[in-house]
Amino acid sequence: MYFKKEESIKIEGNDIYILEIVDNSVLINNDYQGISIFNSSLEKIKDIAIFEDLAIYSIYKDCIGKSILLYCPDNECIVYINLNSSNFNIIPLPNQNIIFSSIYHWDKGLVILTTYTSECYILDVEKSIIKKINEKEIAKNYPVFYSFWLESKNYSILKVYSEELKFIFDDFGCNRIGLLEFKQNKKFVIKKPNEIGHDIECKNNKFMFIKENKIMLLGEKKVASWETKKNEIFLRAKFLDLNTIIILSSLKDNFRSNIISKCTII
Repeated sequence: MYFKKEESIKIEGNDIYILEIVDNSVLINNDYQGISIFNSSLEKIKDIAIFEDLAIYSIYKDCIGKSILLYCPDNECIVYINLNSSNFNIIPLPNQNIIFSSIYHWDKGLVILTTYTSECYILDVEKSIIKKINEKEIAKNYPVFYSFWLESKNYSILKVYSEELKFIFDDFGCNRIGLLEFKQNKKFVIKKPNEIGHDIECKNNKFMFIKENKIMLLGEKKVASWETKKNEIFLRAKFLDLNTIIILSSLKDNFRSNIISKCTII
């Protein structure tokens, strides 16, 4: 396997720290004021301005409804955005001490959120409110998600794909990295590389390790890598599809000068 760069765009004067794939589109933060969306050819579709000093901690996706939540604890809110209409609602957080995890469940206009202290909350998009919910209600009304959440507590998790009921875990005892697919009751593991980097992704049993100077792709046997230019660092990378990745990089001496690249895995 090897990487082949198909196209790239340069974005100046923007501190980009978020990269996400939603419905085959590429989403980034637009500095500290909103988000920008590009199509799969890296052509800009639109900007959605929200408010100044926006700091996004994580993104929760509703792939069916083409909506997202921006979790912004520093701003004491969650922002709901309809990506089709660009309409958004700002939903205040009920408590500054709550820290939501990356394990969630989206059910039409309701989103179940979990915390690192095993609490559950329900967010009503239409009413723009968040309230605590009893764990027994989650078990009764969302049994599959509840079982997934319980199972996740048995692992050291590196990355969660809640919308697919999957997560990447670190198997310290056996020096392995693995992917658990809860619905399929399947695990796939590979030998842990010497350095896993600052981020990790997995798709179709291909693990992608993102380091500042290199992106490495590992499967059962095949290996591919992509190295930065001397003046660049890799920030994030995401699978666009099974054989395409999107890479976010910036200049070493200017973090507000960014490059988004599209590469094919051959």
